[in-house]
Amino acid sequence: MRQGAGTALLNAVSGHARAAGYGRIGLSTFRDIPFNAPFYARRGWRTVDPDTVSAALRARFLEEVPDGVSPGDRVLMVLQL
Repeated sequence: MRQGAGTALLNAVSGHARAAGYGRIGLSTFRDIPFNAPFYARRGWRTVDPDTVSAALRARFLEEVPDGVSPGDRVLMVLQL
């Protein structure tokens, strides 16, 4: 797999989180941009339904939804560290 700037940034963030003792990290991205979710999935991230995660993670996901955007237009992804 090619390692560009995006992959290097993800590796740096996940390495820092792992070193800090986190067990997982999450992100949200737009569902309708065709390359977003596959980019993360190739790097081990998995899509999760916001209705099935902890209340804290769901709240954080909803906080990250930009004004005027439906939460359904976003996808929540997590990476187990």
